[in-house]
Amino acid sequence: MIKRKHILFGIIFLCAIAITFSKTPLASSQGVSLVAGWVEGDLPVEDSDSSLWQQTTAVEIPLSAQNVAKPILLDTKIKSVTARALQNASQIAILVEWADSTQDDSSVALQDFRDAVALQFPLAEGQPFYCMGQQGGNVNWVHLCNCENI
Repeated sequence: MIKRKHILFGIIFLCAIAITFSKTPLASSQGVSLVAGWVEGDLPVEDSDSSLWQQTTAVEIPLSAQNVAKPILLDTKIKSVTARALQNASQIAILVEWADSTQDDSSVALQDFRDAVALQFPLAEGQPFYCMGQQGGNVNWVHLCNCENI
């Protein structure tokens, strides 16, 4: 007789295999840390193919759909982005990449978004609200739109 705990273990194991093989990124409430590698001299800010980017650790960042403000999107085509960071004595550079079969480089209507990334840097202690900010939770942000499909 098969025990219930063995059946439950088998179901969990099969789900883990399915998630692994489908390469589904799992979003979690735990923060993701991006550690910048050290570079002597200039950063490759204009060269996303520089070998310097391969010398730092890539972090996969899961994404979720935007369901707070119009246009409400309950699903997203892009499930995650990969980020790498480099720093020197005076600058930091961040490379963000994602796989997308389309190139969206213009915004025509409210529901249309071009390929772009925005980074938030909190101005106060603690983690800011991550969905486009909040009152009293000021951030400096950088909007990056020099995007290429990979």
